[in-house]
Amino acid sequence: MNRNYRGSNNPNWRGGLPNCIDCGKKLSKKTYKRCKSCNNKYLWKLGIWKKQMPEIIKNKISEKLKGKLCHLYKDGRSSKKYYCNCGKKISYPTWLLGKQRCKICAAIGKNNPNYINGISLVTYGRFFTEELKRQIKKIYNNKCQLCNKKGTHVHHIDYNKKNSKKDNLILLCLKCHIKTNYNRDYWYAYFKYYKKGIKE
Repeated sequence: MNRNYRGSNNPNWRGGLPNCIDCGKKLSKKTYKRCKSCNNKYLWKLGIWKKQMPEIIKNKISEKLKGKLCHLYKDGRSSKKYYCNCGKKISYPTWLLGKQRCKICAAIGKNNPNYINGISLVTYGRFFTEELKRQIKKIYNNKCQLCNKKGTHVHHIDYNKKNSKKDNLILLCLKCHIKTNYNRDYWYAYFKYYKKGIKE
């Protein structure tokens, strides 16, 4: 490009980048009217809070707005601390919603939404051995019977841990095994029909 057409000599020249209306510094964009420091001072005068303000101004404001001086102050609620029975701290919003326990304590025993009369505490029958699991895996070629991925979990169709007959066992992957713990009546009927189809 010819040097004679650069800058203000170019017929498309529109004045270049503007200057700050307060201090006169060159600005980085045409849409700006003030530089960053002048803009922060201007916003401070208007009383508008922005994240762009320097740290000194932020500190001054935070000193003014602490405790009872703050317009959001309500009977010192923020200074109160709430704890679970186990000793873990709970945030105020969760306490306000009626959740007086931490996530771990809320998911133990009867508090867990998946709790069904302590079934998980029932032990497996003595015939449910590693050898039996290997046989079931061999029967189904190590494939999950719902999604055809690698099967690693032997599932009791009637959800009775003591009933370890081969007709009552089926191979699933972890994801499908978790899925079958919900809506148990549906899955019981589904696997019964599935087993009949295999036999026929």
